[in-house]
Amino acid sequence: MIWGVGSLAFFVVNAVLLVFALVRSQPAAKAFVACALPVGLIVVSMMLAGMMEF
Repeated sequence: MIWGVGSLAFFVVNAVLLVFALVRSQPAAKAFVACALPVGLIVVSMMLAGMMEF
């Protein structure tokens, strides 16, 4: 549960950085990848948890 809160905080911070980079017309690739990382980790962990139930 704590990793979910940490991932959410990581996502929010990087989403703000992504918006700032887009507003300033700066490269936003790093912030975009950093936003996708926590979401990907949550999806993968949920998939693995579902596989372990069988």
